[in-house]
Amino acid sequence: MIVHRCLVSLILFELFYSPASIAKIIPILDRVEATFDSKLSNSSFVLDPDKSHNQTRRYYPTFTLSFNTFRTVNEAWLHAKVLMATKKGLPNLPIFDSTVNFCDLLSHPQKYHLVSLVFYEIRRYGPVPKCPVPPGVYSYSKASLKQIQLPSFLSESDFVVEIEGFTGSAREKFCLLKLYGSLKRI
Repeated sequence: MIVHRCLVSLILFELFYSPASIAKIIPILDRVEATFDSKLSNSSFVLDPDKSHNQTRRYYPTFTLSFNTFRTVNEAWLHAKVLMATKKGLPNLPIFDSTVNFCDLLSHPQKYHLVSLVFYEIRRYGPVPKCPVPPGVYSYSKASLKQIQLPSFLSESDFVVEIEGFTGSAREKFCLLKLYGSLKRI
């Protein structure tokens, strides 16, 4: 009886936890709406056009994120919200809603698990400044999110990520990003 249970447990473990049965979930960006305060910086977030793809499951869109800051940034905050699609007719449900101190994120990204996934990926495409952030150009070309490993229990669905950036003691809004996309199992 005990041997039988052990065998059944081993078989189930192999079925559910074998590398072949665990698929990777990655975010695929479809559309971006970006608004930046032109008094503080000349910035952009643009999906790179790629007409060669045929919407296969292996398509990983790239984007270019660039900032030309006009003044030193001593303090900044990012408010990030992730909304997942639900059944038709119902509003999107937030699964993440958090405000992050940007300077703390730059020096201790591991404290912010979900935000750090994106931070580490962006960092692969260009140098990340330290706080205080001096005026200058910061550009991340042909960046992709294909290396991000999201939990496998998430299902394929559409998402919206809203990011608001604030700076200074008056918490002046310097950016609003809305990223639309879908989670794909590969």
